[in-house]
Amino acid sequence: MVSLKAVEREPIPMSGDGVIVQNWLYVEDSVDALVLVATLRRLYELYNLVLAGDRGSPNERTNSDLMVTIFALVNHSHAKGPLHNRLITRMSDMPAHNTHYAIDAAKTKKDLGWISHYHFQKELEWTLSRYLAHLEGCEEVRQQTCYVSARISSIEQP
Repeated sequence: MVSLKAVEREPIPMSGDGVIVQNWLYVEDSVDALVLVATLRRLYELYNLVLAGDRGSPNERTNSDLMVTIFALVNHSHAKGPLHNRLITRMSDMPAHNTHYAIDAAKTKKDLGWISHYHFQKELEWTLSRYLAHLEGCEEVRQQTCYVSARISSIEQP
């Protein structure tokens, strides 16, 4: 949603000051790992998946860094004028919100020999290029799903 909102120059919500660190995993890596677990019949086992970054380290990014990367990619490929951080709408952090989400995938690598094969920056560029090439289709999906741009905990319950 960040990329689509960026193209339309709509406000983009972000928790707190953007320093929350997360590890990002490309969907094809997830599928590959799930197929491997299923074919090896490792039923009832838990495996953590982590995208390997440079030299095999976890591919961690702060939410703020991710926004800057998306803005740069949208600016480069969609000439509607430069994006600025003023699109970011700061939301208060949820109570007891962690600032670093870390994953230990050592068991996955040891037991299954699985590591990610996709590079974060390259796959993000490819994904955004697909969104930007098919904006009308993305907007149709957005309208059909009644996407609500709000934190679930902040939506009023009936």
